[in-house]
Amino acid sequence: MNRSAVTGFYPKPDVINVLPEASLKALQTAISSSDSLADRHNAFVDYCTALLFCCTGHRAVRDPYSELRHFELDLRLLLICDKVSDESRAWRLVALPDMAAQQVRIYKGYLRLLASKLSARTLMSDLAAQIWMLAEGSSHMPLFFYLREGEDGWDPVTPSALALRWKDCWRVPINLLRHVTADTLLHASQRADWVTIQLGHTDGVDHPLGSTSTSSVLETLARIRPFLNDGLESAGWTVVPSPLEGKRVRNRPEIPPKNSTANKAVFGAQRREAERNQRKSTAAQLLRPLWQERFPPQVPLDVDAVKQIENHIVAEAPNLGISTNWGLKLLYRFLQTRPGGVEILRRHSRVRLIEVEPSPFSVDTLVKYQAAQRARVAFSEYLTQQGKHGVQPDFHVRIAEIVASAALFGGLANAVRLKALGEVVYGSTYRLDGQEFVDLPLGQEAVFRWFPDQVSQRLIHGLFRISEPSLVISKTALERAVKSLVASVAESSFRCPFEWLAKISQAAAVLEIPGFVASCLRGDVPAVSLPLPQWVRVLTGRQLIPADDISMVSNPHLDIWTPSVNREHKQRHTEGQWRAFLSELRRFVSMARDAERAGNLSTRKRSKARLSALLQKACTDSGWAAMPVMLAAWAVHLCQHGTRNKRDLAFATVEKYTALVSSRLLPVSTGLDVGGLDEVAYEELYLRAVEREKPERRFELACRLREFHTFLREAYLLEDLDWSAVMSAAGGYAQQGFADANFVTSAEYRRALAVITSEASLGDRRRWQYAGLLIFGFRFGLRFGEVLRLAYSDVQRDETCMYVWIHNAVYGEVKSPSGVRIFVLLERLDLLEKQVLDRLLAAGEADFSENSNAMLMAERPGSQDLLDRTVAGRILNELLRRVTGDRRTRFHHLRHGWVTRTVAAQALMPIPGFSEQSLDSAESEFFGDDVAFPLRSIAVAAGHASERTTLGSYTHCVDQLATLHFMAPKLSDHARAYAEQVASATIRTRRRTSRRSSEGRLPPIPEPKISTRLPQDVTISDLLGSLSGTLRPGLTDVDMLLRRFGNSGKSIEIVAESLGLDRLASRSILRRAQLVELKTGYDGYRLAKRSEDPLALASSSQQVDQYRRETDALSIRLTEIEEKFSAMTASEKAVLLDALAIWVETANVGHWSCDVQQEEQLRAVEYLSRFMGAEIVAILSMKTNTEAVHIMLKRYSISWAVRSTSKFSGICLKISNLDGPNRKLWRALLVMAATLELDN
Repeated sequence: MNRSAVTGFYPKPDVINVLPEASLKALQTAISSSDSLADRHNAFVDYCTALLFCCTGHRAVRDPYSELRHFELDLRLLLICDKVSDESRAWRLVALPDMAAQQVRIYKGYLRLLASKLSARTLMSDLAAQIWMLAEGSSHMPLFFYLREGEDGWDPVTPSALALRWKDCWRVPINLLRHVTADTLLHASQRADWVTIQLGHTDGVDHPLGSTSTSSVLETLARIRPFLNDGLESAGWTVVPSPLEGKRVRNRPEIPPKNSTANKAVFGAQRREAERNQRKSTAAQLLRPLWQERFPPQVPLDVDAVKQIENHIVAEAPNLGISTNWGLKLLYRFLQTRPGGVEILRRHSRVRLIEVEPSPFSVDTLVKYQAAQRARVAFSEYLTQQGKHGVQPDFHVRIAEIVASAALFGGLANAVRLKALGEVVYGSTYRLDGQEFVDLPLGQEAVFRWFPDQVSQRLIHGLFRISEPSLVISKTALERAVKSLVASVAESSFRCPFEWLAKISQAAAVLEIPGFVASCLRGDVPAVSLPLPQWVRVLTGRQLIPADDISMVSNPHLDIWTPSVNREHKQRHTEGQWRAFLSELRRFVSMARDAERAGNLSTRKRSKARLSALLQKACTDSGWAAMPVMLAAWAVHLCQHGTRNKRDLAFATVEKYTALVSSRLLPVSTGLDVGGLDEVAYEELYLRAVEREKPERRFELACRLREFHTFLREAYLLEDLDWSAVMSAAGGYAQQGFADANFVTSAEYRRALAVITSEASLGDRRRWQYAGLLIFGFRFGLRFGEVLRLAYSDVQRDETCMYVWIHNAVYGEVKSPSGVRIFVLLERLDLLEKQVLDRLLAAGEADFSENSNAMLMAERPGSQDLLDRTVAGRILNELLRRVTGDRRTRFHHLRHGWVTRTVAAQALMPIPGFSEQSLDSAESEFFGDDVAFPLRSIAVAAGHASERTTLGSYTHCVDQLATLHFMAPKLSDHARAYAEQVASATIRTRRRTSRRSSEGRLPPIPEPKISTRLPQDVTISDLLGSLSGTLRPGLTDVDMLLRRFGNSGKSIEIVAESLGLDRLASRSILRRAQLVELKTGYDGYRLAKRSEDPLALASSSQQVDQYRRETDALSIRLTEIEEKFSAMTASEKAVLLDALAIWVETANVGHWSCDVQQEEQLRAVEYLSRFMGAEIVAILSMKTNTEAVHIMLKRYSISWAVRSTSKFSGICLKISNLDGPNRKLWRALLVMAATLELDN
């Protein structure tokens, strides 16, 4: 590759190699030919800074590498602040090559020799003292500086000074050394993201080493460092010794006292920060007159003027060298001081540019990390001293030690959680399957599971060895113990020791722990662990036993009345419809309030029962659209189950809640397909409703909307929302919510899949569809609604890979851009999964040939009508609950499992409960090769707008991932003995008797008291109800079955299987259809050509063309007939079946008529014609044109005509289809005659 193609400008190799050679030569010349300290020093500074510029990516600025505290020479790190376009990203941390670290270490020692030389000259004692303090780490002058010729002072290192001094060896701009660093690193590592980190090109929203990083700072920079080392060596750089002879300091300068009032110089990054602040001050002075001019004191505020000034700030802020957001913030602060300004801001949508994630680094990052290291050493020494003196700790002291260790070594970096650890460690520590852990309560029944590091684990072992079970923790005594311990470790007292420990832990985590794990340990991202029962279930592979041995089928969620909103109800409502619904709702409430007394029911319960009954009946009979139905279902739920906080609501409360939400939500959802909205669209919908509400009622409305959506989540399998924006718009605070943490293990998923595929009463089509729902949920992490809306063309699969396209579809729109995505299968499928997908996609392919918009999860073959979401959701939810024994499990937790194991997979960590094999080729395509942001790939695949949602709501393995990054210090024998509360001799004996350190006999830490059992066989046949009542295919299914059989050349069994229809029923229908075709002469399906009957073959005629438009219209007609037939009584069905049998016997396809000779036949054909909505006319011959026949025809309201040419001795009843061609009518009659008899 041509290097110039990478940056556009790149010095030739000989130019690059001149710099180290010439710098070294200049230094050697200064040493050999001059006794001047200034010449030697300045040449040494040139060499050191040039070497650093060539490997660190530092820009050419005044006072580069200005302070020693910006270096961590042991870890070979360097903090840089050279160019600031965003204050939140002023600082970056880069890798320092070994050679550079060694050179800086030599320079640091050299400064003491220089100070010693200068201190021998009395005139330079002040300068000598400053240089000495510089070597000790003070910041009175820049680390690199030039000595003046007379050695009477110093000058800063500036770009112009460097250019002048390097003019003979580097004639191009000094900043091109950044190009050298970038290109050297890129070509050697092939990692553009590493170049970004080293050079500080962090222009994206996410910081590459920030809260979404999956590798720690130390790990990332350690991987970069070898390439920088190689780059320096290949360019000819070497480590050079001090230019001053000797190593001994002979004259130590006199150091002024620390309280000296001498002015501290401002240089380097501090100087540049001061200049930026000055620009801000100047900009503020320029901006304030602008809006004071637009907003005179006595003139009312104007929204249009606010918009104009906002536009001016957005356009001019960059030219003034200030942050646009800072300028806007200044404007909004000013408006808040003006009368009416708060109201203007409330009505006006504030402008704000996208905020980028701040850098995790600051000027004190390395100083704080070094303080954390010192605290670790001090704590280890404290343990050693306690062990040497044979101390047996007090109960609260030992708990304080565990808290301190958890912060120093165990990653806990949140003061609230550290305090909670101290309060629960003695009651919530468990051992299960060889693992020890502590469950920390977060509120709302959520927990974060902490797996102790090695030091903390030993301390916990000691706690359980020395403590009695009856001991109770005193919060006061605990805080006193923690405060005392922290004071001894930190050698300073703190008012809030838990805060100090958290800050120490955070300082260490910045460098040692990947950003995404650290953000969770800090509590910035509300990641949660599986609750204890679910963790026991996953870890042991056993089923939970419901409390009090509750029957597996007594699921409270199944008691929720959930009317379907799929087919019977329109998905969109009009203004007239929602107004009519509100009027009807008010009428029902009034009727329920005046309900008559019944039995011993109280007035409250009587009214709620009456309202429930009225709404349930109306949902069935009224034809309401989807949103009114869901609101009515919620009202029924409030009557029967109440809310999350109160189960038995007053009737007036039900009325208030229902009226408030219905009247506000229906107007803003007019015209929307509410059945197809995703969670982002629902959030926007609720936000719109809240913003339209009066300010004093917004918070109440937001709370009620949250209750309504909680109901929708359980009843209609909708996703939960991030309520912060809605509650903020309501003027309230959304209490931090925690995810409903759970997932379905590999074994549980496979058991559920086996149950659904073996449930014969479902019928083939439903079995493969329900099994497909499980597969797409588990293998792809798709939302239930996303799977439901998949079309055949959205899934691409071959032997090696599989892709799914999630996008706007016929049913349901993906409202958020993040929802539109292409998804690749990451894991290997087993044989059963492949079989399910083969069957499902084969049926989809056949449907696609009929209708390109056909859905995989269609109610009927070739249809766009989806499965009943409510029925499918209930069956699959209950199936998963029975398989796991966990009443909290639902379909959505398949998605949680996919995210959890995918996050763990990128860290190469196995997670209990999962045993999936990844597809290497797909994984490479999904994550890319050595990409820097795998979490972004996972969030995109999950359809999340940010990784925060992925981690906070769906990832339940951060607790385990954190253990990969805990520090494990080497404790002395005395420290280990004290921690474990055993004798030091015991520790030594363990080490002698085993090559590895044995833990000896473990203390009595309890197991969780959760009831489980081995997995039991489950069934769902009792859930299927009417679904299992018949195997007869629907009329539209039969139409498609016969068409495909006639056209495909395949056996009826194969065709039936592709459509998911029962084979035996399909075979029976085919035989009857062939018989009907033979008797009637209608061969539109060309069944006779496929018959084994010679007579049927002989009677076959030419193909009758079937047009797609006719087929579509027939499908609608057959659906109507099916619904009408299902509503008939048994006697009514018998009449229709008799009429169809007579039609078969009397049909004459040549005239589209029935030739009857008896009144009974005429009556049947007339009834059938009326049932089908067809017109009937009798054709009489001269022989049948009699008065008696006329009277009979009049009796049945049949008109007639006489044809002298007719030879038939009976009556010819010509049946004409009023809606399309006659063949459409006869197709419908053939399907009915072949199918409906199966119900008899």
